[in-house]
Amino acid sequence: MAQWRIENPQRIELDTPSADGVPAGLAALRVARVRVVAGHVNIVATTGPAALEVTAIEGPPLLVTRTGDELVITHEKLTWSGVLEWTRNLLGARISATVSLSVPEDCEVELALVSADAVVSGLQRRPAVRSVSGDIVLDGLADGVSAQTVSGDVQANGLSGRVRFETVSGDLTVVDGDVSELSAKTVSGSLTVDLSRADAELSMGSVSGSAVLRLPGEADLRVEASSTSGSLESEFAGLRRDLKPGRTTMSGIIGEGRGRCRIKTVSGDVTLLRRKDTGVAGQASA
Repeated sequence: MAQWRIENPQRIELDTPSADGVPAGLAALRVARVRVVAGHVNIVATTGPAALEVTAIEGPPLLVTRTGDELVITHEKLTWSGVLEWTRNLLGARISATVSLSVPEDCEVELALVSADAVVSGLQRRPAVRSVSGDIVLDGLADGVSAQTVSGDVQANGLSGRVRFETVSGDLTVVDGDVSELSAKTVSGSLTVDLSRADAELSMGSVSGSAVLRLPGEADLRVEASSTSGSLESEFAGLRRDLKPGRTTMSGIIGEGRGRCRIKTVSGDVTLLRRKDTGVAGQASA
């Protein structure tokens, strides 16, 4: 086991590679767990040795522990289950760290934040991200992501695999997603999803936030959308809208219907858009 207590800006080489590229004396890093209150966290995949750089820190020091193939970075005496209570006990104190961590592409990452913002990019394994109010940027994740926030926004670009997003008031924006599965739930945040894949399994739900889904022109989905008082609009032909007291539905098949799209809101509007590079769209039938 190796351990560092960081009170000032510092860079740590977590692996010392030997001539054949295998870390000397330590197993290759496979798991990274990071818990930070405020500041910024940047986690990026690398083909080189794992490394940690702390460029700014205020308040309690960071404790970095490397045990076998697992790395844990956290403020002293901080666990996710007790993070809010721990923060309240230090109310008024400045608790912040700016952290950059490079890990192998196949590293399993677990990230827990209070108000810190974060960027996670290039990973081949599905990370788990939890935040209270910090904003999250996700880029080029090959196996999707599981992300939970209270009010923090999530922006994602170039995701593949399985994506799960839950929030109270945060917004989700997905650009050029090639996901196989997507589950997105919010209370008042907006959901804006742009996909390049035609036949994914999609589930989107909101109370008052809007849900906008942009699909390729060759989309291949069974669509089931409903709202209590929000509007339902589509640029795809072949979808039928039914107006009933207290509920509006829009359903039908686009293409052969190999995938599935379910969207449900209470008062939020629902919009299905066709990607511009696929031609001119028709309107949903009444």
